[in-house]
Amino acid sequence: MRARFLTMFGRSDPLRRALSQARFALRWERWAPVLWPPAAALGAYAALALFGLWDATGDPWRAIALAITLILAVLLTIRAWRRAAPVTETVARRRVEDDSAFQARPLEGLEDRAALGENGLWTAHQARLKAMTRQARGRRPRAALAASDPYALRFAVLAALLVAAGIAGDRAAPRLQTAFAPRLEIKAGAGAVIDAWLDPPAYTGVAPIFLTSGENGRAIKAPAGSEFTLRASAARRAPRVMVESDTGTQRLEPEQIETGVFETRTIITEDAEIRAGGRVWRIAALPDEAPQAGLTAAPEATASGALKLAIKASDDHGMTGAALTFALAADTRQVDEADLDMFASPTKSYEGPVEIDLTGHRWAGRQVRLRVAVTDGADQTGYSDWLVTRLPERVFIDPLAKAIVEQRSILLNETRDYAPMPPKARPGEPSLFANDMPERRIERAPRDVRRVTDMLQAVTYGGEDYFSDYAVFLGLAQVRQRLKLSRGMDEVSSLPPELWRIALRAETGDLADAEEALRAAERALMEAMARGAEMSELMQLFEAYQQAVDRYMQALAQNAMENGRFAEAGQASEAMQSTDIQEMLDAIRESAELGATGDASAALQALGEMLRNMQMQLAMGGGGQGEGEMSEQQQRDLEALEDLGDMIGDERGVMDETLREYGESREDARNAGPGSRQPRPMPGQPGLNPLPPEIMEPGEDGAGEEEGEQPGAAPNSALADRQQGIGEALEELRQDLAQNGEGEGLGGESPDEALDRAGEAMRRSEEALRRGAGDEAQEAQEEALGALREGADRLAQRMMERSRQANNGAQGQASEGSDPLGRSSGLSRGGDNVQIPDKADRQRAREILEEIRRRAAERGRPEEELDYYDRLLERF
Repeated sequence: MRARFLTMFGRSDPLRRALSQARFALRWERWAPVLWPPAAALGAYAALALFGLWDATGDPWRAIALAITLILAVLLTIRAWRRAAPVTETVARRRVEDDSAFQARPLEGLEDRAALGENGLWTAHQARLKAMTRQARGRRPRAALAASDPYALRFAVLAALLVAAGIAGDRAAPRLQTAFAPRLEIKAGAGAVIDAWLDPPAYTGVAPIFLTSGENGRAIKAPAGSEFTLRASAARRAPRVMVESDTGTQRLEPEQIETGVFETRTIITEDAEIRAGGRVWRIAALPDEAPQAGLTAAPEATASGALKLAIKASDDHGMTGAALTFALAADTRQVDEADLDMFASPTKSYEGPVEIDLTGHRWAGRQVRLRVAVTDGADQTGYSDWLVTRLPERVFIDPLAKAIVEQRSILLNETRDYAPMPPKARPGEPSLFANDMPERRIERAPRDVRRVTDMLQAVTYGGEDYFSDYAVFLGLAQVRQRLKLSRGMDEVSSLPPELWRIALRAETGDLADAEEALRAAERALMEAMARGAEMSELMQLFEAYQQAVDRYMQALAQNAMENGRFAEAGQASEAMQSTDIQEMLDAIRESAELGATGDASAALQALGEMLRNMQMQLAMGGGGQGEGEMSEQQQRDLEALEDLGDMIGDERGVMDETLREYGESREDARNAGPGSRQPRPMPGQPGLNPLPPEIMEPGEDGAGEEEGEQPGAAPNSALADRQQGIGEALEELRQDLAQNGEGEGLGGESPDEALDRAGEAMRRSEEALRRGAGDEAQEAQEEALGALREGADRLAQRMMERSRQANNGAQGQASEGSDPLGRSSGLSRGGDNVQIPDKADRQRAREILEEIRRRAAERGRPEEELDYYDRLLERF
């Protein structure tokens, strides 16, 4: 009937819309009064859940309350269903007629049918009724809840829900989920023993936290990352363990260890609530803070050339590692890092000096930006502020060592790569580098790499006849050969460290190897103590370290005797034979045995630094100026030697530029015809073809020269100006030496004579460069370079002579370990500032350790006590 009735009206007819509104209003008015009581019951239960009531009471009360609420809601819903009359089409039409204030029931009239057939009057009557329906409209539903809820309790429930949701915050969803999906606790059964505890991460050093049933509802603080363990013994079944946190609720799966023993584990990373066997534990996870680090003073250089840093660092649980990060002050794109040996075991706070030897770094002597990075057991890193300082550099006196270090610097600063291999030629057509010929790889190398190879070839040529240390000769020959056979800069990059070790060997002989072995033994021993190695391994490393100390002291005395410092050699031998060093080693050994690895590592580092400082102190005449300090005269001597070394390098640079500008040799310049200039073949490589123009570098011999161009034809004012600047610097140095009395000999020749010859040769070189006389300039430069080296040698001899005289004058006056004024001579056995337990403390600690072991062996003691003793003994 409804379908037939609506066919008389279009889809957009007002009557259709009015009927839809009427049906909705009727349904609301009939169902709302009977459905709001069950909705209010569920809302009240949800509000109590958001307030946390059911979390506090737990099961079974929560489950009982939910069951009552659901039963009540179902009963009220059934009751409402029975009472609510259905909304029929007739009722909906009557509602539209009432809402539209129609007279004579037009909607009913449209359903009437003519009994005697339709005629014109009937049709007009139907048309008039249908026109009336165009005024049909539906009104809003009437207030249906006011009559059934006169006290407006519905608003109280809604307000409670809003307030509870605001209080619950992020825990609203988990609380509602738990409230409407309760899980009854499954207990392990009568007679079961339940133990629960928290194991903090090992790096924190915090003892395990045992949980008891009396801690229900109380927040238990534990480091984040702690492992929760619940063990049920003598249980028929595993208890249900639920973990509730902000991320949700999780049921833990138990593991059966053995018959009747179940164990459940989980990692606590955030605040959580754990329920098991009717017990509730609230865990407050304490986050691990990042370490703090800072520099309390400006970095400074020690007498041995190490960089001394005053560091203050702290962490809530303990720092495990430290490093120094640094970059060039002028170019911070390249960053380097060096480890700092600060912590042998996790340390919560540290304040003191740390020394690191960076004299072998490529940036030694340059301004850098640096900061300290400290890492804790959770791999979190804290940084100090950036600081600008100059990295210390080692001053080499031996001419060969100085030359080796100079070649090393050239390799380190080379940024260009090898020339690429040209494509293979067609069959039968010869092509340079068509195949990888080892004897010709050096020809593809950058210019500076070829220069270093030529220098090493010249130095080692016939070296077996005049090298006093064959280890230096063989090392240089091996580096030279590796340079010749290298295919690229990645292979060349491994050679500067080799050259540094060779330079140290040339400077100090066996002492350099002994010092390196001492550092390696010290580093291995500290790493073993840091990781808690077995005592047998520690004893082996202690033995190796003691042997390294003995070898170092022997090399120190031998080096002093070889350089004529007989008094210093005697002092080194006396220090080596003293029992103080052995007593200090014994104290370090016993501290490690007793578990005091922090004190043992600090003492070990202090002892190693003291032994290494002996080298510099003995070189300065036994340290008569105090703890490793040099006299003003010695300081001036060193500065003059450094200036001379810089001048030699500058003069060599001018000589190289002159060679490239005017010809590689005077003989080539005399004999070469137009266009016939070729690179000089290396020794041992006769008959090599010249480099092809496409891989020649700009400015190299033969590159860019046109046919018919004569070398040495044009003056070079830039080179002449550089030569003039070096000469002026030499003149200033000569005046300073004359003022300080350096020119007055103590026996032997004066350095002034050699420096005068060098200055005169530089003036001749400058004049020749301004005239364009390349041959004459090269000859004068060679003479100036030789005179500068001779002057440096004589000045170094004066330094050694003064040191010997100063030491001889002080003999017989200084007591052991002090100078005539009672100050430390620098050779006294240090370590007074290191906190090493004395014999009485070590004996008391050993007695305590033995007592713990004795009690741990008595297995009749309670299990908890035995576990405690076992944990104490783990570190020993």
